[in-house]
Amino acid sequence: MLIPSYQRPEKLLRCLHQLLPQLDSSRHEIFVGIDGGENPGLPDSIQDQIRINLFEKIGYIAVRQALMEQARGRVVLWLNDDSYASSGFLGAHLRAHVGPKARIVIGRTSWKPVQQPTLFDRVVHETDLVFFGQPQAAQSTGLGFRDCYGLNMSFPRSLAEQVGGVPDMPDVYGYDDIELAYRMIHNGADVIFEPGAEIVHDHRYDPVSVHRREYLLGRAAFAYAQVNPQFTQDLLGIDLCSTDTASRFEMAIELSWRDALRIEKRFLALDLLPPDSVSADLIQMIPEHWVLLKRLLWRWGVLDAARGIGPRWSLLRETSPESVLKPIANPV
Repeated sequence: MLIPSYQRPEKLLRCLHQLLPQLDSSRHEIFVGIDGGENPGLPDSIQDQIRINLFEKIGYIAVRQALMEQARGRVVLWLNDDSYASSGFLGAHLRAHVGPKARIVIGRTSWKPVQQPTLFDRVVHETDLVFFGQPQAAQSTGLGFRDCYGLNMSFPRSLAEQVGGVPDMPDVYGYDDIELAYRMIHNGADVIFEPGAEIVHDHRYDPVSVHRREYLLGRAAFAYAQVNPQFTQDLLGIDLCSTDTASRFEMAIELSWRDALRIEKRFLALDLLPPDSVSADLIQMIPEHWVLLKRLLWRWGVLDAARGIGPRWSLLRETSPESVLKPIANPV
């Protein structure tokens, strides 16, 4: 099991405590990669069962690759440090890999309930605002690379090595899991959903962090378009590196800015409203209303990455379309 971690020692400790009762030290290994910062100071009772690796701040993607290079097991299991495994989690993953066929196994993920939730918490937990919907039962057909989330995913180590592992992508957030799955699938792997491999994800999003996430995903999409253009073409259906795409994105940002600004104001207010403000039927409409703003933020990220401009995201109300679209003189 490979677990990158950054400044969340309490969550990491809970993650490890959920895993250790399932561990057979003769067959399983846990590697934790601390992405900058100090050793989290794990209790002596579990130190011998876990290999802690300290890195300079290199980003979670680079940490994952570094840990994969140390792993010795036949199956690699990716897990987030804020993910808490069910009692049968490890066994379910490993049983799904029995047989001659290479498989990418994805498990069930649910959200940790929030104390005193807002309407926005409910939107995150009940819609596909952050993560797309999951199958409801074991499934081995109809799944693809888009279903492969790295917070709960396992795959054959030899196949990951065969396709080149995780690209060296400093300062990039997102797409690493589905891009690796894309290459493994093209080299013969199937994707299966194993509901017994269940985790609870202890991560509370707010509207601002979701907006910043979309901008960063736009930056990441452009980065992957350079290292694996066929992946981004199949994922998005467009060539992100073309000047025509850049021109269309600029025009779309100009045309949609005023509407996106209104959506941003309403979307930020969701974190101030009680969770029962909207019915179960209407709550599914909120992400649909957000799509225009989501696309603007993502396109902004693509354009900044294409121009060599360092991350500079802000709320729309704090900037202007002119400042977003005008290339700066000295890119970071």
